[in-house]
Amino acid sequence: MKCFNHLTRDATGICKACGKGLCMECVSDLGYGIACKDKHEKEVNDLRELARHSVNAYKASPKSLLIIPLFFIIMGLVTLMFSFSLTVGTVEMLFFIVISIVLITFGMVLWLRVKAAFKR
Repeated sequence: MKCFNHLTRDATGICKACGKGLCMECVSDLGYGIACKDKHEKEVNDLRELARHSVNAYKASPKSLLIIPLFFIIMGLVTLMFSFSLTVGTVEMLFFIVISIVLITFGMVLWLRVKAAFKR
């Protein structure tokens, strides 16, 4: 591969921002990536920061995603408690018991799926 700016020179690296081949005169080695000298250093720095933030966000994801299944489980328990305040044997009580079972089951399935997704 030849340098994008100097067609007679061999490229020693590829800019992380634009993907062009660069010779030693055109390259700016940032230690974690190569950029076009005086042109793409900021973009490569931004890419590094983006990657760093993505890793941190991915690490925090399981905790934040567990809030949703917890919400369904808690709502199911609240609905179940409410159903016991109704007259025993009525259609309303049966309706709320079924709804609470559905909510709790859905919450538990979500919980297990989130845990399994982030186990890898």
